[in-house]
Parts: sequence; structure tokens; C-alpha cells
Amino acid sequence: MFEKIKKYLIIFVLFYIFYQLSIGTLIRKYENFFEKENRREFIENAKNKILNELNAATKKDQIFSDVEREIISKFIKKIKKELDL
Repeated sequence: MFEKIKKYLIIFVLFYIFYQLSIGTLIRKYENFFEKENRREFIENAKNKILNELNAATKKDQIFSDVEREIISKFIKKIKKELDL
């Protein structure tokens, strides 16, 4: 019984190693290619969105609401206080 399990385990390990050395490397290669393309596309989209938002914000009289101004002001004062130390 133990011999059969041992044989199947060895066959499975050898099959897995063969798979990783042959097909697995090709799959990883294509995965990496598509991830790079998606990252590049995502970065371009994010950059374009930020530029569009900045362009729209420059055309407004007021960029922030009163609440946002207060929060940002407190945050900047806190940073300024920490940097003075």
C-alpha cells in the first residue's frame, strides 16, 4: 500500500516539475506581459484623469468647500508644526 502511494507521489512530483519547466514558464511569461500592459494602461488612465480634474479645478472660482478648507488647513498646520521641531 505504501509503495503505491510512494509511486504516485513520485509521479505527481515529476509531472509537476515537468509542467513548471515547460508550460508554466510560458504561462508566467504571458502573464507578466499582460500585467505590464495593464499597469501601463492604468497609469496612463490615472494620469489623464488627474490632469482632467486639475484642468477642471483651475476653471472653478473655489476648489474646496468650507469643510474641506478647514480640514486641509488643520492638516497643513499640523505638518508645519511637526516640521518646525
